[in-house]
Amino acid sequence: MDEVLKYMERAAAVGVKESTLQRQAKDFIQNLTVEVSNSTNAVMVYSLQWSAREALGNVSLLEELDKLTSRKDQVREPVTGDEVLAVVKRRLLGAEPSPEVEREIAKTYAEVVGGFWRARAETPSAKQDAEEQMVHFRGRMQAAYPFHPALIDVMNGRWTSVDGFQRTRGALRFLATCLHALKAKGGAKPVLGPADIPVNDPDVLRAMLKDLDPRQDYAPVITHDLPGPNTRAKRIDERMAKETPALANVWPALRLATAILAYSFGGLKVNEGEEVLPPGVTETELLAACIGPDLDSVTANSVLSDLRNSCLYLHFDGVRYCFKKDPNVTKLIEDAEQEVARDPDGIRERIKEMLEARLAGKADAIVWPATSQDLPDKEPRFLVGYMPLEVAGKTNAQQDEAAKAVLAKYGETGPR
Repeated sequence: MDEVLKYMERAAAVGVKESTLQRQAKDFIQNLTVEVSNSTNAVMVYSLQWSAREALGNVSLLEELDKLTSRKDQVREPVTGDEVLAVVKRRLLGAEPSPEVEREIAKTYAEVVGGFWRARAETPSAKQDAEEQMVHFRGRMQAAYPFHPALIDVMNGRWTSVDGFQRTRGALRFLATCLHALKAKGGAKPVLGPADIPVNDPDVLRAMLKDLDPRQDYAPVITHDLPGPNTRAKRIDERMAKETPALANVWPALRLATAILAYSFGGLKVNEGEEVLPPGVTETELLAACIGPDLDSVTANSVLSDLRNSCLYLHFDGVRYCFKKDPNVTKLIEDAEQEVARDPDGIRERIKEMLEARLAGKADAIVWPATSQDLPDKEPRFLVGYMPLEVAGKTNAQQDEAAKAVLAKYGETGPR
């Protein structure tokens, strides 16, 4: 029996004398459960939604249906662990990839990622762990090809914790949209990973954010930091392409930013327990998911630093990188700079007023004299003249020259 919850929803509206078809069906299922459990050669397969958020708005009915069989049932999850890799391939690909290609791609990526892990290992035991990790990664990469196992992990382990994201249909629909966009417009990498999601395609972006960000809180993130004609990631990529022409078609900044965005939705359960890590990705996890034959870890690490200093909605708490709907310090500073740029004279006068207020009652201090005559001559006391704000933007030699001119001369009448 499949889609039992949907059937029960409809059956509630069908009257059966003084009862309803839903109540009759519940009684039938309970009796059937008892009869099957007492039989020798019979099995009853009974499927329900995985979680409350998929309960069609009727959580109480889902819980009641679960209890109907709870005395006799043996709960089974159809697909667990890395079994999902084969299922995804079977559902989305027209034919199985060539085993030779799978092995070659897996070997190539494992060497790059394994080298990255070994370089970060500082002790013999850590290096041994890195070797074992590389072997495991190679097997998973071969099983997942043409998908990167990190992308499957993100969807299966993180996005499923977001209300509204459908564990199976949502993931398959999103991956299908990615494959269609890459086939239609080109630009596909050897594998499709978190960094390779074609966010430049509006259909892909819609499919990704439809359930993950239904309120469009991340619209400013997309507009300012990710795809688009003048985003922060694009500026970094254009600069790097000029400095290193070999990176012209690699787009390292966009790829890293795309991967961070993928890790910014949903938390990750710790050891299948109740504890859930906050959204975001560590540097090691991020680089392992992004590097490959065309992008080494040194370049990726340098680009990550540029993103951290340039993006307006990228947050780093010392452990995890995460895009958030709230702007970071960079955005706040740029907004303040723009406000100053709109009215520089007004800001200058305001600063001068604040300085004069701090120096109120001190007649021997003159703030920002416009000319040398604004500093009195032949006064029988020591005076302090604060040079104008514009002097700060001059070179040291120019600053010295301007200060000496005010100190030595009194207007056009000659020396002091």
